[in-house]
Amino acid sequence: FERRPLNLRALCEEVVIDLSDRASIDQVELDFEVDDGRFIIQGDRPALRQMLLNLLDNAMKHGGAGVRVTLGLHRDCALGQIRLSVRDDGPGINETDLPLIFEKGYRGTRARGSRVGSGLGLALVRSIVEWHGGVVSVESGPAPGTTVTILLPSAVEGAAS
Repeated sequence: FERRPLNLRALCEEVVIDLSDRASIDQVELDFEVDDGRFIIQGDRPALRQMLLNLLDNAMKHGGAGVRVTLGLHRDCALGQIRLSVRDDGPGINETDLPLIFEKGYRGTRARGSRVGSGLGLALVRSIVEWHGGVVSVESGPAPGTTVTILLPSAVEGAAS
């Protein structure tokens, strides 16, 4: 990884555009909610792009046709952090799976016996977030869906640029 100044808003917009055709084919509504301004962090662009792709792919894949997936980008000026979230209104994650979803190789009880994934995506997300000095958390229930929230330090004092 290599740290450089990066506009996270521009990267998020790019990823949403890149996934828009797939979302249409999969009958998924993909939205981007963002505060005004730039969101500058010190980050590794390829790693953060992979993180976003993993999170959005999971939400679209596990949510199924008709799901709404929203990528959110907001400021927490009081903490000097940027809050990135991926929210879906899909079936949610089993309560017993929640504490384990960021573990390498864990695929969840719903994925057993399927070819849904390797169980490495969310472990990679956690590693990327932690390398960038951030934290990742997840909230989910049986319905309506799941929200993954990432807090990253802003590279701009007060995150106002």
